[in-house]
Parts: sequence; C-alpha cells; structure tokens
Amino acid sequence: AAMKTSLLHTWKTSENGERFAYVAPLGGDATSMEHLTCFMPGMLVLGGAEAPTQALADDYVQMAKDIARTCVAMYTSTPTGLSADTVQFVA
Repeated sequence: AAMKTSLLHTWKTSENGERFAYVAPLGGDATSMEHLTCFMPGMLVLGGAEAPTQALADDYVQMAKDIARTCVAMYTSTPTGLSADTVQFVA
C-alpha cells in the first residue's frame, strides 16, 4: 500500500522521459529530485525480491531502473561528474 501511494503522489516523468521521485509539501507539487533519492533503486529491488506477486516485483524493478537511469544522468551531465544536491526537471 505504501509503494502504491508513493507511485501515485511522488513520481513524475519529465518532458524528456526521465522518471523522478520528488518531495513536496502536503498537497503541493514539485519538479525536483534530491541526489539522496539515488539510494531508492536498491530499496526497490530488495522490495521486489519480497513482493507478493511477480507483477508487483516487476513494477518495483522497472521503477528502480527508471530512477537509476535518471540518477546516472544527474551525475554524468556535469563536467565534474558530481550531482547537485537537488536537480530541477521540466515536468
């Protein structure tokens, strides 16, 4: 139930197809993602290993891949290879 709620309320896709998870005030909206969100793919994969159905496990793994791809872009898009604390997206 928690992941379903998270998916409905804190996940977006940017104009160029990057998936990101954001934190916003209750009832608010945001288009940014903090670099610490990059720990989320590992948690999602571990959750997928214990998911009650294969379909749910597949969803978790796909979300993990999407966020990991965005995280890689956050780091590789800068000359130093370091991500900013928070990255703004156009959603």
